[in-house]
Amino acid sequence: MAQEQPTTHDLTLFGAALENFSQVEAFVNAMLYRLEEGLPVRSKYDYASASSSAGIFSAGRPITTPSSWPDNVSVGAGIWYPHLDRGWYRSELEDAKHFVSETPKIFVHVYHKVDGELGDIGGKPGPDWHRPVTDFFTYIDFASFSNDPDERATEIHSWIEKKRVEIKDFLQA
Repeated sequence: MAQEQPTTHDLTLFGAALENFSQVEAFVNAMLYRLEEGLPVRSKYDYASASSSAGIFSAGRPITTPSSWPDNVSVGAGIWYPHLDRGWYRSELEDAKHFVSETPKIFVHVYHKVDGELGDIGGKPGPDWHRPVTDFFTYIDFASFSNDPDERATEIHSWIEKKRVEIKDFLQA
């Protein structure tokens, strides 16, 4: 039972993180806005949220897919902390002999809420995309972008836009 209870130190760290929560939330939402421009999105916007078991802070939105695809497919973008991933994509990537470093990452994915539902879809949107749990997933180390916040934002948005084009072309193929 004691393992389930946070320590004073844990609560202090969590409180410090909450102070910057709105900035991170706005950052992730802005990534999704960039990703969805020009894609066949549908429905209402899904706000950024955290998943502690996956080690992610992400936002997603349903898209319209080709008729040969299953329903309920979404696109998403966010921040991935692989060292916190307890059963999301990291183990599958590493099982496929793709080393995943501990550093935080920016990611984009095309996914279905049910694992395996995209298994019949062949190919990938681009060469640096992976297929964990049959989803389409790509990422880049956060550290590969500029240390200057404004430059970093521009670089991340450019990377997201490149991934959007790859997704759009893939859906139209």
